Amino acid sequence: MLQEFEQKVEKIKGHFQEELKSIRTGRANPALVANIAVMAYGTPLPLAQLANIFAPEAKLLVIEPWDKSLLKEIEKAIASSGLNLTTASDGVVVRIKLPDLTAETRQSLLKVVGEKLESARVAIRQARDDAKKDIENKKRAGEITEDDRYNFIEKLDKKTRDFSAELETLSKNKEKEIMTI
Repeated sequence: MLQEFEQKVEKIKGHFQEELKSIRTGRANPALVANIAVMAYGTPLPLAQLANIFAPEAKLLVIEPWDKSLLKEIEKAIASSGLNLTTASDGVVVRIKLPDLTAETRQSLLKVVGEKLESARVAIRQARDDAKKDIENKKRAGEITEDDRYNFIEKLDKKTRDFSAELETLSKNKEKEIMTI
């Protein structure tokens, strides 16, 4: 019962960490564009599956596609990604120069982090509620005793608090990263 809950929550935490990686900070990070869907060979594929992405400088991302015929599609996908990034291509690689973050941009990024944190919290609460229903059903079916039910719920609530604290820590670290000039 609790192992299933932990597995669900670990997936939620992993997803939250991936979402945080895609939020822009003051430094160039390949994860910022790695999951942008690019139309290639008739299907949308993540950019990371089509090219090498690296950050040779703090404010520069370089994308080197393995198939040079995809350069235009890559540029188009980045332009329509909603990340407000400007690309420059020389026919071999795509360069993205990241502009400095303004105070206004930083505040909007903090709001995005907060929204993603809240959606992760909601997912954890949903997983906790599912686990509690499972415990209650096992109690009604006579598979566990009242004491076991109480102990399971107590452990479940502690694990929920622990995972929520971990998410909070990840969020605070990302906020520091965003606010660092």
